[in-house]
Amino acid sequence: MVAGPGAPNPSGLPGFNAVYGITAHAGGGNANATLLNGWLNTVTTVATAADSVMLPPGYAGAEITVVNRGANSCQVFGFQSTLSGDVVTDGIVPVAGGAAVTTGVALAANAVGIFWCNFGQGGPTNAISPAMWTYKAIA
Repeated sequence: MVAGPGAPNPSGLPGFNAVYGITAHAGGGNANATLLNGWLNTVTTVATAADSVMLPPGYAGAEITVVNRGANSCQVFGFQSTLSGDVVTDGIVPVAGGAAVTTGVALAANAVGIFWCNFGQGGPTNAISPAMWTYKAIA
């Protein structure tokens, strides 16, 4: 399924769907993380701690909610593209401040993470540059 503003909208909300029953990628890591395709994503299977999911490509103003209903903490990564000529990894900054990380952020079991994109991919120059997400976890 296509992620981002061009995605189908059976939910009635332009560009995004609510998705339930997501399985986090076993073994973790950004390269093979399960791509989240909805504006509201409910992860129901996190077999081991740090199994991973990945946000869609960031664009300014995007807001993504991730609900972790799995048995373990999952790792949420910014979008990563390894396509030739389009290598980019979006960063995530905690709402409390600090540096952007590309190593993902932990979302505890039975917690909700709210992610919003302040600076979209490409930014004002449309060059290949990462988006910057800010997030807040609610336990």
